[in-house]
Amino acid sequence: MVTELECRRLPKVELHAHLNGSMSLKTIEKLYAMQKSNSLDSTQVKSSVKLQQPSNMEE
Repeated sequence: MVTELECRRLPKVELHAHLNGSMSLKTIEKLYAMQKSNSLDSTQVKSSVKLQQPSNMEE
């Protein structure tokens, strides 16, 4: 059985680091444009999905 002390010594993860690897809005739009099987046009997608560039990140 693992003790509390052993648990406390385990490496921890940074839960909010997922934004560091996020794709830019331009990249998402390019990937969507490359997808041939989707019948929606980009205007329909933009109106149905909220995509925002984080305000505290550089382009």
